[in-house]
Amino acid sequence: MYLAGYALECALKEYLIVQEPGALRLSDVIQKWRSEGRNVPDLTGASGHSLPLLWSVTGLDAALEHDIERKRDLGICFRWKVTLRYGPPTEDPEFVHEFINAVERMFHWVNRRI
Repeated sequence: MYLAGYALECALKEYLIVQEPGALRLSDVIQKWRSEGRNVPDLTGASGHSLPLLWSVTGLDAALEHDIERKRDLGICFRWKVTLRYGPPTEDPEFVHEFINAVERMFHWVNRRI
């Protein structure tokens, strides 16, 4: 579960970089946005592991407006936390399966937009 969520985190960060001409790193994107006066959290630090926070700055909400299935998948993905890396394994194999499938669908959905 940890690696699946991390893959989606990386896809969202790549999306942000690709959308900003000339950016090579996420820090380039943040620097440009701040130079434009945008209030942007530091997505390169610990807060950058938050899928809801990353999603909120992508501007992809409009693309999901009528896609109920992907909205559901995104809600499942938002349950990911970087601390899964350290915690005990979940005792609900059904949720693990559901989570992995939701992340895979969202990962491919984001990558088609890159």
